[in-house]
Amino acid sequence: MTQIPVLDLPADPRTAGRLHGERLREGVASNAREYRIRIRVAGLDDAGIDRRSREFVDRVAEYDPGYREAMEGISEGSGVDLVDVAMVNARYELLYTTWSEFGRPTAASLEGECTSFGGAAEAFEDGEIHIGQNWDWFPQIEGAWVRWEKDGVRALGFTEAGIAGAKIGINSEGLGVCLMGLGSSEDDWRIAGMPVHMRTQRVLESRTLREAVGVVAGGRPGCSADFLIGSEEGVVNAETSPRGSLVTYQDGERPLVHANHFLEAQALGIDQSWLRTGKQSTFDRYERMSGLVGEGPVSVDGMKRAMRDHENGELSLCRHAVESDPPELWSTTAMSVQMNLTRRELEYTWGTPCDKEYERIAL
Repeated sequence: MTQIPVLDLPADPRTAGRLHGERLREGVASNAREYRIRIRVAGLDDAGIDRRSREFVDRVAEYDPGYREAMEGISEGSGVDLVDVAMVNARYELLYTTWSEFGRPTAASLEGECTSFGGAAEAFEDGEIHIGQNWDWFPQIEGAWVRWEKDGVRALGFTEAGIAGAKIGINSEGLGVCLMGLGSSEDDWRIAGMPVHMRTQRVLESRTLREAVGVVAGGRPGCSADFLIGSEEGVVNAETSPRGSLVTYQDGERPLVHANHFLEAQALGIDQSWLRTGKQSTFDRYERMSGLVGEGPVSVDGMKRAMRDHENGELSLCRHAVESDPPELWSTTAMSVQMNLTRRELEYTWGTPCDKEYERIAL
């Protein structure tokens, strides 16, 4: 399939969640099964998964009671137990803190995740503002685009079936966000910071770049994460962690590039020595994308060619699952997204971009 569903959600959180659950019923159940398998592989048993998922329900209510209502609506609409819906919503925190807690024992951790880019008008040949990424993740996961409006801001974002929040998207104010996984030994489930998917949701409901950066870089998150955010005010990258955050502003003709390691680990006091062991692709992808971008400006077609690049084989920018590995270790480019923030529209491929044309979807 090259397209995924588009859901127009009402303002009421529970009603929106119920519609999500009804429309994506099979996907919610399938994602819950797959994430339970993946979290077990990471090292947490079923009792631990259920305990932390129940804790997550109460955590999100402290930040946004409406988010909890949306999860309850998803459970009601899909028929999937609320604990399993919470597990899917907490999948980022559950996986990353478990990988940290158990020493990332498998290749399923970060050998393939995401690569992003972004730049203001000077960085692109068409003089428009662009951000985008390859989202490398588990090929078994199902997703959808969701559109909604809050306080006069219209938004379009990608979500996984069962996740109430949205990520990777644009809004009517010309803001866009990409999300890259980051991990460190500091990631800790006991730190009850604002969840990742709630932060990206709030970015997509923001009106200004300053507001959006404050959402992702403020507070103390329990898990590290990287956010590339663009707007008419500029393009920034925010590396966030339990030890603090560092924001880098794009300047001139060279686009920002990021993958799945801290570029400023020393400044933040982050230990990511685990990335130097085993088969990790983040350094390969970062160097390859940086080389393909060059000093800029770059064309949109050039960025698409970069996202389709197969240099470095199974560690490439356009990643394919190694089918000789067990399915619970598969990772692939699950989606490729190019966002034009000037025009408030995006293009995407569902699955590897090397064998698909980008589909356009407007806000």
